[in-house]
Amino acid sequence: MQELIIHSRITAKKAPENTIPRSRLTKRIHENINNNILFISSPAGYGKTTLVQEYLYGNPGKYAWFHVTEDIITFYSFASYLVHSLKSLVKDFGEPVTGVINSLQDTIQFSSNSQTIITSVIGTFINDFIRHFKEDIIIVLDDLHNAENREWLKPAIEALADDFPENLHLIITSRNVPPFDTSKLKAKRNYFELTSKDLLFDIKETEQVVKDIYGFNYSQEDVKFISRFLNGWITGIHLMLQAFGNEFNKAKLEKERLPETLFNFFANDIFKKLSESTQYFLLNTALLEDFDKDICQDLLLIKNSSEIINELVNKNIFIETTQVNIDNLKIISQHYNYHALFKQYLLSKLYEVKSGEEIRSLSIRLAEYYKSKKESEKAVGYYIFSEDYTNASDLIKKSFQSLFDAGRFEVIWKWFEQVPEEFIKNDGELMFNKGLIIKYYRGDRETSLAYFTKAIEQTPNITKPDIYYN
Repeated sequence: MQELIIHSRITAKKAPENTIPRSRLTKRIHENINNNILFISSPAGYGKTTLVQEYLYGNPGKYAWFHVTEDIITFYSFASYLVHSLKSLVKDFGEPVTGVINSLQDTIQFSSNSQTIITSVIGTFINDFIRHFKEDIIIVLDDLHNAENREWLKPAIEALADDFPENLHLIITSRNVPPFDTSKLKAKRNYFELTSKDLLFDIKETEQVVKDIYGFNYSQEDVKFISRFLNGWITGIHLMLQAFGNEFNKAKLEKERLPETLFNFFANDIFKKLSESTQYFLLNTALLEDFDKDICQDLLLIKNSSEIINELVNKNIFIETTQVNIDNLKIISQHYNYHALFKQYLLSKLYEVKSGEEIRSLSIRLAEYYKSKKESEKAVGYYIFSEDYTNASDLIKKSFQSLFDAGRFEVIWKWFEQVPEEFIKNDGELMFNKGLIIKYYRGDRETSLAYFTKAIEQTPNITKPDIYYN
């Protein structure tokens, strides 16, 4: 069955505006681009992705992008996304790989034949790459740490490394150290790495951020203090500047405060300076996966939502545009969300000011809203969040077949992981559906058979789709 590919994951985002050029680092990348793997590792907020975007923008050449997300659970999903990232360069690429994936997925259980499957798929991938690409190609694997607990990742990368085409170059960003053996690549001088120490902003770069981006007139001593206090952590630098502005010299800082706690410290300081109506807006939109002015006005009854959104965007307060809808070259609507760290802060703040029942009530309202808009995926998510498993299960059953046929296995599996097992066991249709997803997504035929048996015992007249008999 064909894997559904979410194309935003294989489309490189544009580099943010108003960033400080990091020519000393892009130069090092350029000097080492002939290596097969360039690995960039650091904790969150050190500018890994932005650095790669800057390098690609300043160095014309062919590249593909693959943003690795947490719901890419199987090797087949990973390989399919890798293929489709290169299809953006050559549309005919990858047909043999897709054929091997479909054949193996339908006939062989992955858990007991993983090495054979990985070798077959990667080998076919390499052969097809050599056939289609003669020039140097860069593939960016962004946020690889989201897949680092997958048992197939290490052998997959190492199988690729064993037979790397000379013109294939991976740029990998990750929060963690490489999850694969680098010794062979290092021995062949085919590996280059940048770490958080390399990504730290030096005093000169910090001064550029202060003066060129924010327009503040800090003394040299203040700039040095910021650089040293935050140890060049760019996210912390932005937070500090947004929190104190031109009044930095009046700020009383606890020098023992560690960077890990810095986000909440400064986010809270920024939050307190906003108007009550803006604070209300932030807290009441924190539960939303994304939002626009209409949902804020219609559902949350925030009449001045458009003005508040513009204020947040103009002040660069951790908000980002997730979608733009255009008709006849005119923007008709835009959707927004908050940066992950800020969203986490807002949620913690929300639980401080609202009771659990108030939050649950808001979540149910969101579920009903998205249900009325026929956006079942969002509706199910909010029903589950509010622990309304009855309505969640009804929607899961109604939307299961269409999602299954579309290959949206990650979405379905996430739902079944979140709905309590004792609830599933009381519903024969849910049990049968879970059996199908275990069989075709997890590749566990033995467990799926147990679910089918119990489901049929419980609901003898259950309708079995044709795929059940395959």
